Amino acid sequence: MVVLASLIVPAFIVWGVGSAVRTKKSDVCIGSIFGKKISFEKYLESWQVSKQFAQNQYGENIDSEKIDELAWNRLILLEEVQQRNITVTDKELAQVITSLPQFQRNGAFDPRYYQQRLGHRLTKFEQQMKEDIAIAKLRNDVISEVVVEDEEVLAEYTKERRQAALSVIVIDPAQYESEIAVSDAALEKYYEEHKEAFKTADQISIRYIEILLSDIEKTVEIPDKDIEAYYEANLEEYGEEVVDTLVLPEGGSASPDVAGDAAETEGPKSKTVIKYRNLEEVKDEIREELKQEVLQAAVATTVRRVEDNLYEYFDLEKVAHDFSFTIQETGYFSENQPIPDIGFSQPIAKAAFALEVVGDVSELVKTPEGYYILQLKDKKESYIPPFQEAKESVKAQYLREQSLLRAEKKAEELRTQIQDSIQNGGKTLEETASILGYEVQKTELFTLSGYIPYIGFSPETSALIANLALNEIAPVISNQQGSFIIRLDELQDVDKELFAQQKEGFREKMVIRKQSEYYQKWFEELKEKANLTLAELDSEETRY
Repeated sequence: MVVLASLIVPAFIVWGVGSAVRTKKSDVCIGSIFGKKISFEKYLESWQVSKQFAQNQYGENIDSEKIDELAWNRLILLEEVQQRNITVTDKELAQVITSLPQFQRNGAFDPRYYQQRLGHRLTKFEQQMKEDIAIAKLRNDVISEVVVEDEEVLAEYTKERRQAALSVIVIDPAQYESEIAVSDAALEKYYEEHKEAFKTADQISIRYIEILLSDIEKTVEIPDKDIEAYYEANLEEYGEEVVDTLVLPEGGSASPDVAGDAAETEGPKSKTVIKYRNLEEVKDEIREELKQEVLQAAVATTVRRVEDNLYEYFDLEKVAHDFSFTIQETGYFSENQPIPDIGFSQPIAKAAFALEVVGDVSELVKTPEGYYILQLKDKKESYIPPFQEAKESVKAQYLREQSLLRAEKKAEELRTQIQDSIQNGGKTLEETASILGYEVQKTELFTLSGYIPYIGFSPETSALIANLALNEIAPVISNQQGSFIIRLDELQDVDKELFAQQKEGFREKMVIRKQSEYYQKWFEELKEKANLTLAELDSEETRY
């Protein structure tokens, strides 16, 4: 069975445009692909399908520009489906639909439930499903030629699993900062040569209303009578069957407070008993369960009422007045900074920076803590600050850069001394380093494709280490953490027997990755051929 295309929409290809407009005329041409005009009605159908996909994959706070991008992707793929004459039979459609869990009951497809659930949308749903299956077939056609040879599998497996152990001398740049003379003239010269490095990020300040779940929760109270009623109505939830073996008095019977049916046996009497947890034991549990139900309903009601008000007026003051909310304000912040009085919040920052004009009001923004309505208060465009304003940042960066250069120079000198001592003095790396006042660090075996101790993630360094001879000292390695002299102490090849066992599973992962890369490249080329062109619509035809 083909994989549904709605689950494998191609990688997001940035078009560099924002075309998710709303038009009052369904026959208006909104753009063209492959030289063919696309009506707004056709585009909107694709947009709605893409929106549902995006929200299922990435959550509610998805940019309309991203949905727009997906919608055009879908239209381009459907055009290619048509060009290749890819069709979907009713049998193929039925096979996919009957496998979907949302239309199954008791583990099997329920035709009546399927029709009831979709109602008048059934025909359109099945058409969209056919399109999804056709796109999946197209993808399968594109990637069908992708193969991974045995040599590729071994090479990649070796690259990912090979291990090494090193001796490392770390040259810390921080030790040189105090030796660096800093003058205003040197800093000004550095500033002039690196002005762009000190450019500030765009900053904004916002006004906002927060609707915190914790605040709504404080208003939720569960009376004891509701707890008692729930307990009585759902008593079976708090009962448990147990088997008691009772020695009954001759001619006697079980205690009247024991419920259940007695099973006659030889010897002692056996009785199946249902024992119930009393109300006091489960009171807090029931209260919390009811509280969560009431809270969810209260949140849903509040959100619906606020949304209705917001969509009608888009007026922060009116929302605050009508619902007795407090409008708060932040200081300036950039998109990747914590928001004053809120903290780090990617959904809020994303929604805030999407506001373009001072005074613009956002839709409700959902966060783990609750909901926010944002209004853009002010914007500060990025700028290059004058030298005096940036002086401390200039000094810190200048010192860091100079200390890194000194560390690298020292490492080169030290490596030369070590090499000479080994070759001409008969000493080891450890002996020479000790004489010169440096400590040699020893690593455990580590996987070359991962984190390199002391150095960090570096594919270039991993490749360098893989090509060293045993006990060879590598050229000096430098990065933003410092400079390093390393010696290869051990290079452990892959276990051939283990490779033989894991070969086919590893090949499958490689095939999936290679297919994905191949498909993305193919789609980029298809996008170029599509030559998406957006129509210019006048203000009477569109609204945002």
